[in-house]
Amino acid sequence: MTDQVKVEIDPLIKERYGVLFGNKNVNGKVVNVEQVIGELTLELRGEIERAMWERRKLLDSRREVRDKYSFPPMEEKFTHPVTGEVRTFREIVQGLIDNLLDRNTPLRWRLNENLPVPPEVDPFKVPGLEITGPWNPVDMAIKQINADVSATMGPDDEDAAPPDFIPLGSQEKEVGLYLSRVNEHMILSGEISEVEITKKGEKRKYRINKPRERWPTSIHRVPGMHLLDFHVKVNGKPAPSIIVDYVIHVLNDFEPLRKRGSLLYFYQPKVQFPEEASIIAKILWKLERILGAEKPGTLIKMKALYEEGNAGRFLPVIMWYWRFWLVGLNVGRWDYTASLIEMWNQRVLSDPQNGPLMGMTARHMMAYQRYNAILNIMAGGAPIGGMNAVMLYAENDPYGRARHNPVTLRSMWLDKMRERLVGLIFVPEGEVGSVTLEDILSGKVKGKLYDGYRQSWVASPDERYVSAGNLPLRAPLEKLQAMLDAPEEWETVDGRRVAPKVSSGLTESERKLFISLGLLNERGKITPFVLRDMTPDGFLKLLGGDLWDALYNIPPGEITVENIQHAFYMAANYGFQILNGNLAAAIDDYVLFPGRVVRFMNDLATYRIFVTWLWTVGQHDPAVTKDGWLKGPKLTDDGVIPADPVVQLKAGERFTKEHFQKLWELHNQWTRAFFEEYDRLTAIRIVASIISKRTGINVDKLVQAMIRGEAEKLVGHQTEIEAIPRIREIVSKAYGAYPRYVREISLEEASHKISEIVGNHELVRRELESMQPRFDRSKAPLIMDVLRRQMLCPNLIQHSGRVLFIIADKDESTREKILEAVYYLDREGRPLFRDMGRPSRVLLARAVEEGKMPKYALEAHDYVYDIPES
Repeated sequence: MTDQVKVEIDPLIKERYGVLFGNKNVNGKVVNVEQVIGELTLELRGEIERAMWERRKLLDSRREVRDKYSFPPMEEKFTHPVTGEVRTFREIVQGLIDNLLDRNTPLRWRLNENLPVPPEVDPFKVPGLEITGPWNPVDMAIKQINADVSATMGPDDEDAAPPDFIPLGSQEKEVGLYLSRVNEHMILSGEISEVEITKKGEKRKYRINKPRERWPTSIHRVPGMHLLDFHVKVNGKPAPSIIVDYVIHVLNDFEPLRKRGSLLYFYQPKVQFPEEASIIAKILWKLERILGAEKPGTLIKMKALYEEGNAGRFLPVIMWYWRFWLVGLNVGRWDYTASLIEMWNQRVLSDPQNGPLMGMTARHMMAYQRYNAILNIMAGGAPIGGMNAVMLYAENDPYGRARHNPVTLRSMWLDKMRERLVGLIFVPEGEVGSVTLEDILSGKVKGKLYDGYRQSWVASPDERYVSAGNLPLRAPLEKLQAMLDAPEEWETVDGRRVAPKVSSGLTESERKLFISLGLLNERGKITPFVLRDMTPDGFLKLLGGDLWDALYNIPPGEITVENIQHAFYMAANYGFQILNGNLAAAIDDYVLFPGRVVRFMNDLATYRIFVTWLWTVGQHDPAVTKDGWLKGPKLTDDGVIPADPVVQLKAGERFTKEHFQKLWELHNQWTRAFFEEYDRLTAIRIVASIISKRTGINVDKLVQAMIRGEAEKLVGHQTEIEAIPRIREIVSKAYGAYPRYVREISLEEASHKISEIVGNHELVRRELESMQPRFDRSKAPLIMDVLRRQMLCPNLIQHSGRVLFIIADKDESTREKILEAVYYLDREGRPLFRDMGRPSRVLLARAVEEGKMPKYALEAHDYVYDIPES
């Protein structure tokens, strides 16, 4: 380190993951990881802090939404961060138009002008799904590589990353985020191809079963600019996580990737302003120069998530800043939805779970997807579809919820088919009316057809699920109409229709949906979108009407008590998992598909949606638009869900703070019922295992029979079955019982007590270990405390998962001070540090100066609210 740059690595990180640091041989040079992290941090920290502060100011502004989120004036000037070239917004848009129409003008620009996109990362050359997810545990990386996907976005160091903390009280010894980086390096270097991991008490082997040349393209997904890495300090302050992540991957994995014939590929998330895009461009170009590049975009390429509503108004500028590196933009639907809720935080938008009003088929979300497709096509890039993350249940699910899997598979196919059709963009020769795909393919109309969305996202490597999504993305263009027109085929369970098969053509309701979205005409024929007014002024009418209205003008819609409760259910469940160190969480979702329960994969983006929307509900006391009920827990055929009507609200009645309190109490009841039901299932499995050992009947079938009460399969085993309630009580003491959910006895003690009832101590111990929960139940009251304070706090927090990151490894007293500072409330909900009723950072800072609050609480506050030190 130089005198100006002092980089300190946490001793635990340096000891366990030191292979990531130090000197690296890259492209014939010796480069020091810490030195580059330090230099980039000192160079860009101020810019990053200013950019985050601009986000905060925009969020807090009370100006009208259309005013503060307007498109830039056509004559506003922007300076390219690498070339220094200055262009107006009009000139940048004109350059896009010139590129689309193949005009060789001074203003024309296109993506990747210094080096074309390599075929391995080009969505048009390798169509299909990109899979994302953490690379720790390492078996998850191996399963992603083995999947039939076009790319792995792993490790995911963004929304579904392993934690960069070890939760308080956890048995975990590793910092998951750093271990995933080691796993990535060892896999890319060929040092890991097979691992043995113990899961549920069994040793399992995982092996990469593809030759290296058939691996999916490796794309590294970096964290957002709003995060800090508290394990790495530069001149005494935490370094930006994004810089640490970029540098570690570039300097560790450039050589292994080069030996494979690959460049460095990144996925960049959560950029909102051109200033932020400029920072990313500076990072990329500095790293390329360190590697020896003479021109930008020749050693690094990136894809990026267009997942912030604010970014849409600057999108041509952002793409122009990134033109040397950008392969294409992904429609990151979840963060985008959350950003719209933030944008409109002065009112309550419709239920975010309401597909027709807020989902991908909503008017504004269709405009978003089409806008992304058009701009990518104009720039010579590739639009990329969004995430579908409804997971399949295992066939041995104790409640038999695998019966819902056909719904999940069809939803995947339908989602990717819709994206494929949205990406069909036609530039005609001369004036035309509405055209069909058949008209274009037959030559009836002249022009150029663009087939945009050929790649999209998935979160599960399940073969059936991946196949369902790949089908529409990989199908030849001329086959799409036949796929839609194919005969209906249905999956049935017990003689009842569940969902259309993946191979089925559109049902009547699906066809009506696609017609309403403008993807098909009334005859059911595919109708590509026709680009017409190709002028800079016409850009603001790009989608056929006012572009701002199309993207951002969200009409009032339904607000139901059931969906308020569901949002709380999802936020509390996911927040509980964050506190336990899991950022990629499959949660049983009882609302997504009416009448069914499915496994919905949540990450930080879904938490942002639910918490932000709940905050707007808490602040504005909206009137519900339908009669409805707050519901207590009930054991159903699909497990314990909120299903027992308790508190009724009539249409027009306001959802008040008192209703929030009742919702909070009902969720506490659900938590208790859910944990106790899990313990009952464990008791049932113990008994089923003992019966299975005696009879040879499959354990899973016995468990399902006991749950369904199929008496004929249980004859002769009444003694063991009657013991299940007593066994459940013992299990709860071992796993954590109401109200504190702390473990009262060890697994060994529980095994002795249970074996005194049913015998076979060894088998009982094995099942107790196999079934023991992954997560510390005592974190359940903590997330409830956090959510209650957040709903009551007058301040809107963007990316509020950061609060949980900060407190997850802290003791109770430290945690309490942080929560008081962040939410301006004590544990009982009493206001703190208020001036005229409003939260006051001045009063909080004064409390620190007077020794009434610790400095770390103020530092946590400023991190969460993006307040720069200056």
